[in-house]
Amino acid sequence: MNFAAKPLDFTRTITISRPSEESIVTPTRELVSLSCLVMIYLAASAIGGDIALWLRTIAGPVILTTILLAGATQMILKDVAALWTALFWFRLSSAIYFGIGNLAPFV
Repeated sequence: MNFAAKPLDFTRTITISRPSEESIVTPTRELVSLSCLVMIYLAASAIGGDIALWLRTIAGPVILTTILLAGATQMILKDVAALWTALFWFRLSSAIYFGIGNLAPFV
């Protein structure tokens, strides 16, 4: 057996792969959709009346639930291991609590 030390090779190049265009953590569509929902809430508060009440109590929570569940679904479709991340469960629990929970009195 030859136990002589081998010289180190510093000529290797390391290739770094670029992440996908839309990562699991910050999906652009979800941020744009949530921004539009905030604009809808601001417009509803400026309008006032029955339409604003309907937007705040019915349409807003339904839209929020849809956005958050779509984001959670996209996470799982891109990477199944995302099921075990805190962001997935945060999206899911926020959709249940702030979306479906706000609709519970109307059922």
